[in-house]
Amino acid sequence: MKRRVSIVKPAILIVCVLAAWACTQPPTAEMQKATEAVTKAQQDPLVPVYAPESLQRATDLLAQMNEAAAAKKYDTARKLALDAQAAAEQAISDAKTRQEQAKNEANQAIEALKKAFPEAETALAAARKARNPRINIEKLSQDLQKARDSLKTAESSYASGQYKAAYEAAIAGRNTLSKIVETISSAAQVSSKKK
Repeated sequence: MKRRVSIVKPAILIVCVLAAWACTQPPTAEMQKATEAVTKAQQDPLVPVYAPESLQRATDLLAQMNEAAAAKKYDTARKLALDAQAAAEQAISDAKTRQEQAKNEANQAIEALKKAFPEAETALAAARKARNPRINIEKLSQDLQKARDSLKTAESSYASGQYKAAYEAAIAGRNTLSKIVETISSAAQVSSKKK
């Protein structure tokens, strides 16, 4: 029995020494993985566009990790390293998800813009025939061309994978067409009330 106790005491002492030693060593492997993960997220072209806040979180955690390691707070540094790595991986995942959402939204906006042209073109043609002095046909024709240009820009941006730009161009074109129809409609109503 005494022999067993004498073996257990040194074993416990060794475990305690190893645990204390482990706490005094910087978590270099975890820190390296975190740094690599954040660098990968920073270099991914989608992340700054579609998940900048997720990237910022990962970058902030990495900075905190380095501060903790410099202050020899290795347990904190280890935890922050794991958090930074997870945040960087999440940023990449978020970017892919949001890119797909942006692609779908851009496609829908482009289709809506295409469908809006006939109404605006019909309204403009009717306004030309009516020769309403309240309607500036030349200005509205220029606006119609702007909407066509917006469609070209949207389609070009979409084709090159710039979905946010495609969406914005399509929405701008759609708004221009809506304004054309609204302007013609308002002028026609004013003219009909005066008769």
